[in-house]
Amino acid sequence: MGFCMENAALLDLMYSIKHDPQASADLLEATGRWSELIGYADLAATRMLTPEAAEHGLDEVIAFILRGCAPDSRP
Repeated sequence: MGFCMENAALLDLMYSIKHDPQASADLLEATGRWSELIGYADLAATRMLTPEAAEHGLDEVIAFILRGCAPDSRP
């Protein structure tokens, strides 16, 4: 989050490739999946969240990501 807040312009540049007309279908699909998770960082970097929401909501976002990335424990 600190990186995002301090480097909003660089973050924007890093994510701009998805708008390139030559972006692959795989990249666009991956971007769609991750945009739901990284949207929080983007909202915080662009000051769309209050400082309180940016600070306290991060724990919930991290927990959500970790649950989503955990290996499937079903047989």
